[in-house]
Amino acid sequence: MIKKIITCMVTCILTCTLAQAATVKEYTQVFKEATAVCKVYKHPCTIEAIQDDKMWAITMAQGKIQVSTKLLETMNQAQVRGVVYHETGHAVFQHVEKSAEYMYETMLNGTFDKNYYNEFRRQNELQADRFATYLGLFTFKDTDLIGALIILTPPDDFYKTHPSHPSTNDRIEQIEQILGR
Repeated sequence: MIKKIITCMVTCILTCTLAQAATVKEYTQVFKEATAVCKVYKHPCTIEAIQDDKMWAITMAQGKIQVSTKLLETMNQAQVRGVVYHETGHAVFQHVEKSAEYMYETMLNGTFDKNYYNEFRRQNELQADRFATYLGLFTFKDTDLIGALIILTPPDDFYKTHPSHPSTNDRIEQIEQILGR
């Protein structure tokens, strides 16, 4: 598995450096695609670019998705689509609302379990990855969530301080299985 991840990373490094960043027209098209998907699932979302020199994307309550301009200036259209489709998965499955509901209810009655909550959030990330991967397959859109994850891969110690996210290796392995690689 490690050999497969390294091969993926080398492939991405070669193609990512050769691929041009998404143009405004391209990422605007991705935003429109994702907004249409949210409507199909009856969970409207809004997607906007936010000026920032760090790479990130986030889904907030009520389907509000924000993507940093640094991410849009760095990734190609297929990678942007992978990230935006992933965030769309969070909106469609209402992960933010469900997380807030769990915290509110368990904090009130004193039953909050940090380990359970972190596992719940890890599963939400994996579910959003599956959603993005299948959406790319079913719409025949060029979607490169693996390339995006490799670009976004944080330092190894990130997972020690952020146990709510699965490792990049675990996420790539799941996507590879879905794609039959």
